[in-house]
Parts: sequence; structure tokens; C-alpha cells
Amino acid sequence: APLLRQARVVVLYSTWAYDNALTRADDDLRDTTKMARGLQEGYEEYARALQAAGVETIAIAPVGAAFELVRAGDEARWRSLFARDGYHPSPAGTYLAARVIHQTVATALRDKSGAEMPWDGNDGPEDLADAARRACEAHPSRPASSMGML
Repeated sequence: APLLRQARVVVLYSTWAYDNALTRADDDLRDTTKMARGLQEGYEEYARALQAAGVETIAIAPVGAAFELVRAGDEARWRSLFARDGYHPSPAGTYLAARVIHQTVATALRDKSGAEMPWDGNDGPEDLADAARRACEAHPSRPASSMGML
């Protein structure tokens, strides 16, 4: 716990619900929407536990929320975010995760110290960059003192 209290920012990598049309998931993981909601609630609980341990700034990188935004807009595009096993990300899913993590860290650093950390290049699919931006805007990072119920 002392190391966590000294950290400037703790970033939690909130993952995605599986493509359960492809997986052989257990009953509690079969419903993709339910799994996505459970993951989000779990990461919020982790953030509250870190807050209780004295961590000042906690950022949740809402990768799972970005995957869900893609799914809500285009289920076939969402499926393209997965490798053939339905669990792991494809190159497109990895790109989406990287954009979300970058934006989360960049925002936390900017808010904490004023430092800028721009994304270098416009080398990826615009729809995924947009999903990353929208997920981060919908789930902003907050200092623990203002986190409330996330």
C-alpha cells in the first residue's frame, strides 16, 4: 500500500466482454451485455478500494466501454476487434485499446501536471479513434477526492 499511496496516477485497464458467440464461456460469462456491465462495476469497485487505501488519483482506461460503443454501432465491426478465439483482441482491438489507454494516461497527466502527451500520427481507423475518444469522455478520470461513485 505505501507504493500505491506514492503513485502519481494509478491506471486500471478496464477490459472488454468476450465475443460469446465464439467462446465456450461459463454461464456467468455467456451474456456479453451482462459481462460488460459486471466488468465495469468491478473496475469501479477496485477504484474505490484504491481510494480507501489512500491513492490520490485513479484513472480507469475504459477499453471495455469503447468495445461496447463499437458493438452498439456495428456488431460486425465489434467482432472484428477479436482474434479468432473470441477472447483476445485482433490488431484492430489492440489499436482501440492503445488509443483508450493513451487518452486516459494523457488526460490524467495533463490534469495532474499540465503535461501534454499527444498521439503521434493518424495511422489507424477513424471509427476506432472516435470510439476511444467517446469512451474516455463518457468515463472521465477523477482525483479520489472527487470520485464519488464513479
